[in-house]
Amino acid sequence: MESEAHKAILDEKVKKAAQLLLLRRHRAPGVREWELRKVLGEDYPAVLKALDEKLEALGLTVKEVEDEGKQRFLIVIKDKPPGELEPAIGSLNIDAVAALAMALSFITAHGGRAPPSELEDFLSTKISKGRARALLDRFAQDGYLKAGRGGAYEIGWRAKAEVDLDELARAIISFGSILGSASSSPSSRPP
Repeated sequence: MESEAHKAILDEKVKKAAQLLLLRRHRAPGVREWELRKVLGEDYPAVLKALDEKLEALGLTVKEVEDEGKQRFLIVIKDKPPGELEPAIGSLNIDAVAALAMALSFITAHGGRAPPSELEDFLSTKISKGRARALLDRFAQDGYLKAGRGGAYEIGWRAKAEVDLDELARAIISFGSILGSASSSPSSRPP
């Protein structure tokens, strides 16, 4: 009898956790650890584990990321998203997604930190300097980038949650090798 009561309580907490994580209540998606503890109690890790098991059937998972030294939890797509969802990162248009990919790649290639002026100059090779500056501000505001030591940009909590940085690096490397092999073929050389 007691185990049925415990299961009913856990099921109710799983519903509350799903509602907290799925319904956006703040500018940033997800929920901070203290909010989970306040609503679900100290056993929130067990509740999240039970929720994660239920989400698995839907191809979703609960992801924990660090945000300014504190933990944030959100629900993300477990594996690679379907093709129709690929370019849809939040409310960013395709140009902004491309700029975000460039920024994340640049920061990664520079050891996880990049001075704002260098990152802005890098982005301005493809878009105007004003647009680059505006996008960097937006990426920081949305949590994709964050200001680290000395004002240098670092990868933010949201990029760690929503972007597969290893896959991004592999895609850039493979694209670079395709470009490299195309430029070295005899037909692509000028006479």
